[in-house]
Amino acid sequence: MADITAADHLPDHYGRLQVSPVASQPVIDAAYQTLLRTTRGERLERLRESYAVLRDADARRAYDNRRNCLGGKVVGDYEVIEKIGEGQFGQTYRGIHILTGTPVCIKHIPDASAETREDLLHESKVLARINHHRLPGWYNTIQLDDGTVALIMKYLPYPSLAKIVATDGPRTALDTVRIIERVMNLLMYLHGEKGVIHGAINPDHILVEYKNAGWIDAYLVSFGLGVLEPGGVSRDFVKYYSPQEQVDGGAMLPESDLYSVAKTAIFALTGSIEAVMINQFPEDTPEPMRRFFDALLIEDVYDRHDWDSGALMERFTAARVASGLAPVYSAE
Repeated sequence: MADITAADHLPDHYGRLQVSPVASQPVIDAAYQTLLRTTRGERLERLRESYAVLRDADARRAYDNRRNCLGGKVVGDYEVIEKIGEGQFGQTYRGIHILTGTPVCIKHIPDASAETREDLLHESKVLARINHHRLPGWYNTIQLDDGTVALIMKYLPYPSLAKIVATDGPRTALDTVRIIERVMNLLMYLHGEKGVIHGAINPDHILVEYKNAGWIDAYLVSFGLGVLEPGGVSRDFVKYYSPQEQVDGGAMLPESDLYSVAKTAIFALTGSIEAVMINQFPEDTPEPMRRFFDALLIEDVYDRHDWDSGALMERFTAARVASGLAPVYSAE
């Protein structure tokens, strides 16, 4: 297991009570009462200090947040520099390899349960066999002393689509189509060649690189909790962006990702969560593109565009051309 060192030395409240960080309150209470019988002196004071923190829900939550943050720590051969993202289950950090200075992305989920650990190990195995320049390459997987797992991946120094919209406002139809075309081409690779469903597509997980002469590239990061094969069931979902079959815990299909792509397109065009919730495109959205995305937003997954028909990208290109929008590589 990897050594973890931190600049701020937090007391090990869970260790003092000899319980797991995921222990329930009754377990913590029972451990405290048992240890009270045999603990004396300074150790007793420390025991009482730790129990006071862990018995109070707000104090325990604040302690867990500090304890679980990797910022400023060393994980194996990597130094954690700063947190760059946070999701429902974990955090993402920018770090460097201590010996080479190579920048890396570190994904950590502070849930030490066996199920979450298995999910991350599975994700590592999947990422290790995927080689695509629009995905963060996998470098290493490290088990920490507390039983949690950190994934070490290639660092992509580009802003998310969500950040771009927040800073510069909604994207034009041309910008949106170019970004979405990149993402859909990547999904054709994941779905068709690798049999993998992303399961967490949303504006925070799409990084955008603006190149010279108007060229745009897009990268997909942060797979859902536990990378899925078609027919798999996800343990999490992204509010407002995940399809109903995912929210309900049903089987995921490639069309599930396409639903999230269409929702992301709405956000790119509007910058509005309210518009995403009701599938409302701006009035000036070209009608052919609107019809294409509407077909991806059909509630029944089996009625959406068939990604495997061999014609999805052709339909997308036809809608783009009919909308008068330039190709993705065009400098116009």
